[in-house]
Amino acid sequence: MIVGTIHVLFLGYTAYLSLGDLGQLSETLHFIVFLSTTVLEVLNGLMHRKHIEHIMRNLGNGVYDYGDTLDNDSVNEIEKVTKEARMQKKFYSKVLVFAGTALTFRPLVTKFIVNEDKIKANQTDVFEGINKHLPAICWYPFDSRTTSLHILCFIFQEILVLQSIVTVIATDAAYLCLCEEMVIQLKIIGITVRNATKRAKKVMAITGEKYMKKSLSICLSHSVEHHITTLRLIETFGDYYFYLLLLLISGAAFLLCLSGILFTADQVSTTTKVTFFFFLLAEFPHAFIFCWYGEQIKGRSSLIGDELYDSDWINYSSEMKLYMLMILNKSVKPSGVSAGGFTDVSMVTFANVLSSAYSYFNLLNAVQ
Repeated sequence: MIVGTIHVLFLGYTAYLSLGDLGQLSETLHFIVFLSTTVLEVLNGLMHRKHIEHIMRNLGNGVYDYGDTLDNDSVNEIEKVTKEARMQKKFYSKVLVFAGTALTFRPLVTKFIVNEDKIKANQTDVFEGINKHLPAICWYPFDSRTTSLHILCFIFQEILVLQSIVTVIATDAAYLCLCEEMVIQLKIIGITVRNATKRAKKVMAITGEKYMKKSLSICLSHSVEHHITTLRLIETFGDYYFYLLLLLISGAAFLLCLSGILFTADQVSTTTKVTFFFFLLAEFPHAFIFCWYGEQIKGRSSLIGDELYDSDWINYSSEMKLYMLMILNKSVKPSGVSAGGFTDVSMVTFANVLSSAYSYFNLLNAVQ
């Protein structure tokens, strides 16, 4: 983390020296945002370690145990939901791997494809400490053009980029898996509420209870307790990603804006534009996955009220309807994750990211 922070400072000075070169400036700013995000992700993990441990401990224990109050139909539906969730996790894991691969190969492409452009630039420009032969153009407080120092800087940058990519993918994968688990729990709550009558009949058959009212009370109380437990987990999960999501979403808008400026700039070479396409391939699905799963949690939380409506609530007693009102009141305001308190993370947020990137692009393009 310390090494990454120092390198961000070097890149910041590189950006200052590159104000007259749009291509070099854009590339440097990309790496600054990328490495800054990595450093803050590590720092966030250290500061909120208890939050993630609490979530993992609950998920490891199964979140909630319904005991013998689940009927066969509910068990089959829960198994189906879990199976579908695993398939979705596999799909989005492949998307993350693809994005990480794009980021991994980007510095190598820069080195071997765009290197000729950098060599020509070095032949004409006055050396100011910026080494343009490296995967990431960077200023160092020493002459990194010598063979030994150049090799060391090249290896150092490759290791730093690889570590950063692993950190970003790990953070994204954790977010993906945890969100999917939250969605599964909310779906299970909806299933148990909708099938409350079937569950109550099973409880009556097992315990020998003669009155539906008591068995139904037991089943609905389990659903209420599960709902409260899940909402607390979502709140803890939101606290962990509170500021991190703000950084990731605002950073994605900034990077997409820079990519747009780079692609439309006449003074930037075609080869440089091609290499930046790798960044765009990684940034777009990265922002999309965060917003998509935020939307899933928010949407599934509100759908619990619909599951209640699909149950046999008309035939319930007034006492049973109190349990339903407790769940309904919680689902009126859907639970979700927030990006620094500025906005809820959802597909609307993703649309706003694209809109903001386009607006910034028009503004900066007009200033040129």
